[in-house]
Amino acid sequence: MSKETRPTSRGFLAISAGTVGGGVRVSCRCGVSLRFMLHHDAKTSPLVQIDEKGGAAALIANAFPLPVGPLESGGSCDATTAACVDCYAGGLEARAPAYGNGASVNLANLEHLKTCGGLSSVSSALWAIVQHSEQQQRARGVSRPSFRWHSGGDIFATWYGRAIRSAVFASPGVAHWIYTRDAVKVRSLLPAPDNLRVYLSADGDNVAKMARAGHKLGLPLAMLADDERHAVALWARAAAAAPVVSPIVCPASGKWARDGLGVSAHVVGMDGRRASVARDSVGAGACVACLVCLPFGKVRGVTFLLHGGKNTGKTAGRLGAAVSVRLRRAVVS
Repeated sequence: MSKETRPTSRGFLAISAGTVGGGVRVSCRCGVSLRFMLHHDAKTSPLVQIDEKGGAAALIANAFPLPVGPLESGGSCDATTAACVDCYAGGLEARAPAYGNGASVNLANLEHLKTCGGLSSVSSALWAIVQHSEQQQRARGVSRPSFRWHSGGDIFATWYGRAIRSAVFASPGVAHWIYTRDAVKVRSLLPAPDNLRVYLSADGDNVAKMARAGHKLGLPLAMLADDERHAVALWARAAAAAPVVSPIVCPASGKWARDGLGVSAHVVGMDGRRASVARDSVGAGACVACLVCLPFGKVRGVTFLLHGGKNTGKTAGRLGAAVSVRLRRAVVS
């Protein structure tokens, strides 16, 4: 896509405010009604409410969560590394029971549909979920809806990846993006539809492996780094293993986290600019303002820097906490 025709963030932002729901009900062929949860993720949403303290809550849900952690502990991540200890979605699960329960139910529902109706049932359900989010976004004036796979979790099975790909094909008016740490199951998404951007998630433990896989599959990397110096070292290791596309730093973990505006770094003003963000107002998520990770324009690598308490070790162990809570609930039930 040429520079002249590249979409601007304006088309991805809502032009009117209003709270909408995020749940989607799907009927299985066995007669059971299954409820899927959509995540009101403030970083990805085209419309957020910023409170008087600078925190933000999404008003439109456009992200699909699954439980984090290894498959054997009830998670959906088959390729975790040591860096996953500070998984932000693990923190959400540990301290927000509704989110954690919803993510786990989403996984259970997908497996139920696969058992009862096969791949077509799963694909249809995912398409219905995306369609619901698309309708909610268009109702709020978003001319180019977007959808994030996954705000937590990963591609836990090849059949699930194939179902995602089918849902993306069935929703050409939606811009999809996904990060995955699984260099094997990612193949189930390929060749990726034009409206899907796929990233391989890399860190200090898997960087060479992911660089080689990304080069072979034609996929960019999303690098997890402690700070900018660490990021430079990791990208050098990636480049030594295989050719990689040039990266930029996610502004929500970089410059916006240090701009001193007193508002969460992952949101912007309603015009898509960080400079116009303000407390006690409506705004939009960073992703629909930045657009780098969405399927438009030049393919770039992206760096996500640790920030806040994460970079001081104060939030270490969140993934373990999420898994512990999940297992404890399962024992109680």
